[in-house]
Amino acid sequence: MKITLDQLRDLQKVPNKSKVKFSWDFENEIEKLMKMIEKSINKEIAPKYRIEYCNYWKNNLKIKINDNDKLIEKLIAFNLAYNNTDERYWYIDPQFLVNELWKKTKVIGMWKISIMDKENIIEKFIKILLSIIEQY
Repeated sequence: MKITLDQLRDLQKVPNKSKVKFSWDFENEIEKLMKMIEKSINKEIAPKYRIEYCNYWKNNLKIKINDNDKLIEKLIAFNLAYNNTDERYWYIDPQFLVNELWKKTKVIGMWKISIMDKENIIEKFIKILLSIIEQY
């Protein structure tokens, strides 16, 4: 089969990018996800460890754990990072920032994942948060 020069030019004009875009409100979905995460923290983390405060604003969540019985004092910030391309295709890049006394700040990235997969995000969030809290 012989391909002509015009056919090759037409093939080069077609982009390989996905054209799937969502028409829903991205900010609203982030807010729903943060509320679900806050509920799961109160359900699964609060009975085990003393949480001084847990609050979120837009795409940031801050958790202060001050448990004198277990000698744990940490400030954990959770950030749902994304850029314009990620927002267009509904991807987020969750990251943890961990501050402890006399230690260097740690950045722990989860993975880039679709915001529609909320159950998976919450499950892995709790698992990573527990491992961060229990590290000494």
